[in-house]
Amino acid sequence: MADDKTVPDRELMRRWVETRRRAGPELEEIRRREIEATITAEVIWQLIGSAPPPWDLPPRTTSGLVEQRLVRQAAPMTPLLAAALELQTFFDQ
Repeated sequence: MADDKTVPDRELMRRWVETRRRAGPELEEIRRREIEATITAEVIWQLIGSAPPPWDLPPRTTSGLVEQRLVRQAAPMTPLLAAALELQTFFDQ
C-alpha cells in the first residue's frame, strides 16, 4: 500500500525526469558553448590568485627546469601545483 506522500513524490520525480530529458540536448549545447568560450589562461590565473598572469611575464631566457626542480623539492606536490606545472609545460611547447 502506497503512502500518501509517496504518490505525489513519485509524480514530481517523474515530471522532473521527463523535463530534464526534454531539456537535455539544449542544456548540453549551452554547456558546450560555455566551455568553448572559457579562456583557459584566465581561469588558471583566477585559480592561482596573486600570481601574475602568464601573458604579463617577460620572455624566459631559460627552460625553467631548475626552478621547477626547486619548487618540487621545496614543497610537497599538490594537485593544483601539479596542474600548474603541467599547463606551464603545455604552454611552453
